[in-house]
Amino acid sequence: TLAMISNIILSAVLIRLIGDPNSLAHGPFAGLALANAATTLIEALALWWLLRKRIGQVGRIAGINDSYIIFGATRTFLASSVMGAGVLGVLQLLQGSHQLIQAVVGAGVGAAIFFGLAVILGLEEAKAIPRIVLRKLRR
Repeated sequence: TLAMISNIILSAVLIRLIGDPNSLAHGPFAGLALANAATTLIEALALWWLLRKRIGQVGRIAGINDSYIIFGATRTFLASSVMGAGVLGVLQLLQGSHQLIQAVVGAGVGAAIFFGLAVILGLEEAKAIPRIVLRKLRR
């Protein structure tokens, strides 16, 4: 409930501060995206804190592996940052072409960069996804 309320408040404030309300191309969408991202980050941190508090008090479990989560988040941030730079580069190269081409090529390049770096950086989730997809395809 708090996350939803904070998202609504942040959205109402940030759509007035970010973007041009008179432009469809450069409108207040960035304010909505920033409000959603900030709220989700705060909610995730609060849920992590609650989970650590509850797991630490239950049975034999000593707690969650904080370092695994932090290192995974750091690697994901690094892969995402390089992916963002790559997609911006592709969009610069494709400037002037049809928007559908920009979207398809940008998404493809972005996915390839992210998953390639995620595998190189040793993210277990990035290694597990191809295995799951291949297993589903073999059926």
